[in-house]
Amino acid sequence: MYWSKPEDALIFDSVDIPPEYIWAMWTNPTLLKTWWTLPPYTVDIIEMNVTNNGVFHTAINHDHKRTEIRGVYIDIVPNKRLVITDGVANDLRPSSNTFGTIIVDLKPVGPKTEYKAQFLYKDAFSMRDHFRSGLYAGWIKNTQAMLIKAKELHSSGVNIKLPSPTQPVQP
Repeated sequence: MYWSKPEDALIFDSVDIPPEYIWAMWTNPTLLKTWWTLPPYTVDIIEMNVTNNGVFHTAINHDHKRTEIRGVYIDIVPNKRLVITDGVANDLRPSSNTFGTIIVDLKPVGPKTEYKAQFLYKDAFSMRDHFRSGLYAGWIKNTQAMLIKAKELHSSGVNIKLPSPTQPVQP
């Protein structure tokens, strides 16, 4: 792991998986649900409109508690870059209850893909709180699970279809 600033966290890996399989894990609601949270947590995909300014809305459930995550896709380059933030609403007005921004970059390098997931926290305090609570360790486990599932899909020969960039993706 590498920090570029005190309020940033980064996961980086070089994997034997074509970028479109990792992309599908992030953009297909059925696949996202398999790794976004791990047991004993569950996740509901409420809405995924994988378009610029589209809605990313999930709910994480644990111990009879429900935490909703509402974000907006602000940069989408299929199979290369995905940026989701809760810093703005889907009408691009600033959010008063921001937690951070997720940036996923995929870069093919020979037969491998460089996977980089960066979380930009609103401030260093929020980042430290995330680490102390164990959420960052969970993020690493979830990422490992996602990469394993992507590799299994690729190895099984499943043909990945990207959602249409003009159609909202509903679970």
